[in-house]
Amino acid sequence: MKRFLLLCVMGFWMCLLVVPIGAIQVPESVDEYYWDDAHIMSEELEYYLSEKNYYMDRYCGAYIEVVTQEYINCDILDYSVALFREWQIGSSQDNGILFMIVSQEEKYYVTIGRGLESKISSATIDEILQTYFEPYFDQGDYETGIRKTFDALYGELVHIYGYPSTNDDYLVEDSLEDIIWSSIMAFLVMLIIIMIIVVIWLSLKSRRVSHSPRRYPSRTYTHTYRQPTHRTTTYHRPTHHSSHSSSRTSTSHRSHASASRSRGGHTRGSGGGRR
Repeated sequence: MKRFLLLCVMGFWMCLLVVPIGAIQVPESVDEYYWDDAHIMSEELEYYLSEKNYYMDRYCGAYIEVVTQEYINCDILDYSVALFREWQIGSSQDNGILFMIVSQEEKYYVTIGRGLESKISSATIDEILQTYFEPYFDQGDYETGIRKTFDALYGELVHIYGYPSTNDDYLVEDSLEDIIWSSIMAFLVMLIIIMIIVVIWLSLKSRRVSHSPRRYPSRTYTHTYRQPTHRTTTYHRPTHHSSHSSSRTSTSHRSHASASRSRGGHTRGSGGGRR
């Protein structure tokens, strides 16, 4: 029973500690290196922050996110930590910096990632805020205070990583690498398309039925029609000669006709020869 009551008390206190943090509502992440919800920064300052952060981010992954709001209605430390985690400020090395200003509640705070905790101490952060931001913050000159504080924090990053080059040498290398990879991908895509076309063409060719005419030996049929020669039979009226003479004459004429028929060997017909 005592153990149960002890667990209940511990759970109650844990709820009191966790609920305020879980109840903090932070805005959605932005693609810029700043978010001026309080409208206290000029366009010139916004461009300055973007340009300086851009080169440092591409150089080492570290940058300084500047966020301004009028009200947050909670503790600025808890809000800054929640915002830092939600926006994932910095690279995979967790080396980002969040500079938070709440204008109407007169609060400001600087949160650094764990990758910079051993390189930038809390005393250094306090000194930067007291020297470069608090005097201008009291005067309401947010523009000057933000720029001077940003330059001081930027100097700490330069001290750690070195000053980033602004001649875009490393950016050119990145662009060349992107061009090479895009060229390789384009070549692979074209190769795949060509292979697909070849496969389709071969499949269609294998299914195609040959309709070429078969070759047979040519045969020429020649029909020659020759008009047959008319056989002529001469009949002589019997004269007053003797029957023997008539018989001889007729025999001689038939023999002559038979001879003429035998010479006509190229003539189509039936019969022929001697009787």
